[in-house]
Parts: sequence; structure tokens; C-alpha cells
Amino acid sequence: MIHTFRALFATPVRTRYHWGIILAVALAFVFMPQLPYNDWERNTTGLFDGLNIYNDPDYVYPPWGLILLWPYRLMTAPGARVASVLALGWATHRDGWRLGTFMALIVSPFFLWTMTLTNIDLLALLVPVLLWETVGKTRWQGVGRGLALAILLIKPQG
Repeated sequence: MIHTFRALFATPVRTRYHWGIILAVALAFVFMPQLPYNDWERNTTGLFDGLNIYNDPDYVYPPWGLILLWPYRLMTAPGARVASVLALGWATHRDGWRLGTFMALIVSPFFLWTMTLTNIDLLALLVPVLLWETVGKTRWQGVGRGLALAILLIKPQG
């Protein structure tokens, strides 16, 4: 049992067992306690109001962000946390990292704080990079890379 447990965490993310653990961890973040008025609420509550969202002095996203924040709004705050963990799992798989490395990133204070706020930073910075590399030299290269750049423009300071 210990040998299997050690082997599971010391090998690159490749098997369904690895992905089962990543999925279980992602779903556990549905229950992550949230700070009042977290980033998800702050950034998506006024989307129904169009440009009136800029009446809020804390709203910092560019006008084109209104379009790109709709999927973030529709996935809900728990869904955004799950998507963030799965994006990190995708990066772990793509780069051949061990499951132990994935777990170390998940329990890091920066990641946990980001999840407590349901912050868009991880999705806005990691998903475009993964998308850019995934489309590679396929026929979808132009569309994928254009979408990746559009997502990156949500967080120009990143």
C-alpha cells in the first residue's frame, strides 16, 4: 500500500488514477470557505448592467473584459475554483510533473489565498498559455492563439 501510494505521488501525471485524484481535489475546492465580497462577486455582479459596472471604483478590467468575463460568470464561483484546479492539473500533465508537485502547488499559500477569493488570475494567466501551446500547428492555431491573447488581455498587468 505504501509503495503504491509513494509511486502514485512520485510519478508524472499520466494515468486515470492521477486524474482521479486531481478531479477529487478540484471538487473539494467547491467547499472552500470564501471571504465576503470575493473577487468573483466583485467582477461579475454588474455584468448585467453593461458599462454601468464602471460606477464601481474597484472594477479594474478593460471594456473588452465584459465579453470575456461572461464565461467566468456563467461557471459560478465554485465552478471557477474547480476550473482553476483542473487548469493546474492540465499544466502538470502537459509538463510531465509529478502528482506530488501538483499537490505542493495546491497547498501553497498563494494558491489557497487565490481560491479563497475565487480570483480570476490563475485562469486568466494559465489557460491562455496552455491554449497557445495546445493548438500548436493545428488548423485551429489562429483561432486558439487569438482567443489566448484575448484572455490574456483581461489581465494586462499580469
